[in-house]
Amino acid sequence: MIGVAFALGDAAGPVVEAGLIRSFTASQVRRVDGPAPEGMAFLVVVNPQGALSSLAGQVAAQGGKVLLLGALDTAAAALAGVVAEPLPADTAAWAACASAPTYGTTASDGLIRYTDHPLAGASPFQERPLLRFDFTEEWNNLGYGRIEGSGQWGLAQGARCDGASLIAAVNVGGEDRLPFITLHDQTVGGSVLWINRAVGLVDSLEWALVEAFFSDYRPDDRPCLPHLREAPYGVGAVVSMRLDCDEDIKSARPLFELYRSRGVPFSLAVKTAQPAVEEDFALLREVAAAGGAVLSHSVNHYVRWGDDPGIALQEAVDSRAWLQEHLPHIPIRHMVSPFHQTPVFVPPLLAQAGYEGFIGGVVSAEPDYILARGGIVPGAAFPFVSHAQQCMVHGDCLLAEGDPLAVYKRAFDAALATSAIFGFLDHPFSPRYSYGWLDEAQRLQAHAAFLDYIQASAQPAGGVWFVNEDQCLDLVRRRMACALNVEEGQVRLTDPLAGDGPPLAVRWRGKTLSATELGA
Repeated sequence: MIGVAFALGDAAGPVVEAGLIRSFTASQVRRVDGPAPEGMAFLVVVNPQGALSSLAGQVAAQGGKVLLLGALDTAAAALAGVVAEPLPADTAAWAACASAPTYGTTASDGLIRYTDHPLAGASPFQERPLLRFDFTEEWNNLGYGRIEGSGQWGLAQGARCDGASLIAAVNVGGEDRLPFITLHDQTVGGSVLWINRAVGLVDSLEWALVEAFFSDYRPDDRPCLPHLREAPYGVGAVVSMRLDCDEDIKSARPLFELYRSRGVPFSLAVKTAQPAVEEDFALLREVAAAGGAVLSHSVNHYVRWGDDPGIALQEAVDSRAWLQEHLPHIPIRHMVSPFHQTPVFVPPLLAQAGYEGFIGGVVSAEPDYILARGGIVPGAAFPFVSHAQQCMVHGDCLLAEGDPLAVYKRAFDAALATSAIFGFLDHPFSPRYSYGWLDEAQRLQAHAAFLDYIQASAQPAGGVWFVNEDQCLDLVRRRMACALNVEEGQVRLTDPLAGDGPPLAVRWRGKTLSATELGA
């Protein structure tokens, strides 16, 4: 059991709690409001101050593993093996990022640099900017969110190590300016990991470091808590691909034919307020018949859903009704947020409108829905789930220098290294806009080359399981229905939605275990 503690009203708390559930399952996560329960060996504390610092000290003194997030008081800083100092005045400048040019990327001056500590190896990135863009100021194809100069989603604390090992530092201009992640292995007591951000790493695949700390670190003399991997056992990578059909659905046919020839399922998310002819509906039916999926993409594709709950609900209801009317034999179960923007009032409304989940997450919009692992989100109840897919394969994001697909390959490599579900997307052409592609031939060549890379890279790890977007979110939902527990030194996994799906994978004490081995 892992406890999570935070002050009443701390907005970072529910974000962290949901992130823990997405990895460790709801059966192993418990909110703690008072003294540490007897025998508690795992604890996460958000912004440890006063009584929360004392709580962390209790669990560490019992030999447990403690994760501290955000701002530290004097006692918490001592527990973490650091000396707290004021946050430098220029952190906002560290996190600033210019707009990306066509065929290029931009990044902030500030970056996170990982050390050679063994635990740092759990991060799929050796370094990452606090903020980067692949297209104007809109998205980051490597998938992670922005680390701001301060605040809930930003740097929390000035500090210097005083007994702790440095796992990662905030580096500016080649100089390490302050610790970002530290580890303090106490001589008498447990291990204390500190991340200098209130929400930790919930919006990046660097979250794998948190999983590794609790599940794998020092298995011989520290307690370990199992977590559920995203990719099933024996599968190297789970990959989904889709097109967001803002215009001209039928123009997606050449790309669909490429994917169908490879036996790869193809998904289409449809904005319904567009002229549609029989060719469009025929393509949608063929996509579904070939193992693909059709999703809603709203009616009008409003910015931030019109910034109005009433408008958002109507968009959700009407777009689904239109698709069900014209495609009566294709279930419309999931939504792709327009512009990947999802104001926090939207997920409960999507559930109210009959959707089972949504895809969103983009670095320029609400950070709450950039998820390191897919699953539940604050504000919406299970079985409603989400998955973040920020990687947009567009012609204007191909690099002018070096390998044009280098960023996309790095994005997939990070997902493969952390057993994450990897989703990417493109858009159909239209008379108005071609998304930077010179022509259809160039696009087909790029997609084919990326598929080749994905398949070749994943082969040594067990190959690729290509899924459509409904299957993707069903796998996410299946994970969230699971219950992990440790009983008498043995892991137990309950997997009620398994059906005939592949066995899930559990990571514990440095080993990856099959659900079949666990008797699930």
